[in-house]
Amino acid sequence: ALPISKAQQMTALFNGKCKGESCAVPNDDTMETKEITQVKKLHPKQAECIIKSIGSPTHILKVKYTVGAWMTEYGKINDQRIWIAEHFSGLTLKQYDNLTALLNDNYKTLKLRWFYHGCGHVVFNQSLYYHNG
Repeated sequence: ALPISKAQQMTALFNGKCKGESCAVPNDDTMETKEITQVKKLHPKQAECIIKSIGSPTHILKVKYTVGAWMTEYGKINDQRIWIAEHFSGLTLKQYDNLTALLNDNYKTLKLRWFYHGCGHVVFNQSLYYHNG
């Protein structure tokens, strides 16, 4: 039998196709780990990718809920829109055109087809990715 990769083992494990120790994922210094380490050595971190300092937080706005998510478009850096998902689950998002609109509470309500759950949403290339609840 051919050896299967760690990714294949994880897929089988999470799909329920794997039982017992036959799909145990190695947590040691295996060859696959060594290959990843070699790749990292070939691609050193770029200066623009390293956080050099973190300053004091700037208070911009106080919101009603203590949980939720705010998002900006990660695929288009010039897109100034801001989306807010209030609370841990819901069916609507608030879309603000920019920071000024957010400060003035001037938004458009967007209704989703399905409920979102959690707070790990992201907007990328004009699409919202979220956990369908």
